Amino acid sequence: MQKLTIFSLMLSASLILILGDLVLNDYLKQDPVASLPGNELVEETVDAANMNAVGDQEVGVVIEDGPLNESVEVELASDSQALNEENLLNVLDLSLLRLAGFENPVLKDTLFTGSVFQFLPYSGSEASVSQMNFFEGENYVGTLYELIHQSDTGSFQSYLDLRDASGDISSEGSLNEVNNYGSSSFYFNHFIKDQTVHLVIRSGQRVYAFEYASKHHESMKPLFELL
Repeated sequence: MQKLTIFSLMLSASLILILGDLVLNDYLKQDPVASLPGNELVEETVDAANMNAVGDQEVGVVIEDGPLNESVEVELASDSQALNEENLLNVLDLSLLRLAGFENPVLKDTLFTGSVFQFLPYSGSEASVSQMNFFEGENYVGTLYELIHQSDTGSFQSYLDLRDASGDISSEGSLNEVNNYGSSSFYFNHFIKDQTVHLVIRSGQRVYAFEYASKHHESMKPLFELL
């Protein structure tokens, strides 16, 4: 009876050792981090965060490209509009007259009737025409014309038209193309208004015409040099 009891105890101890060894080996084979409670939730959160980061990065490119391109287009359109508006501004203004030596210049816009000097017809539909009476203080100096075109070709055609019109009225005066100012210029010497200077100058996209008393000729020359 005593031997059976000892045998039972030894058998029980062996079983306990074997089971303990099996449990210990199986535990060591597992990933302790992966086996932690809630680890699957952590991995899903990390993956979702990575996907969101990639998504945000891609969306950010689209968002940046849109306003950037739009901004460039608006800027180019604004520059183009500003350039067009600048091209339509009169060169003949008070600042230029002061630069030419006039101390108290005054310009008064008048209605253009369709004729330069009131005897040279002009029908250029492309040009924007300004006609101004020019005073030095209270003293009347003359009449200034500025014909603004969209191209050099347009201004050249206008110049030729006025020159040809001057040649067509040889009974009223003589044409004298001197080309002293701008890219080309001519005087029209009126037989009756022989104390009045009539000068046409082409410069770039503009044609200028000046009608003034001959006594102001020397003081007007610096203005022509500036055009």
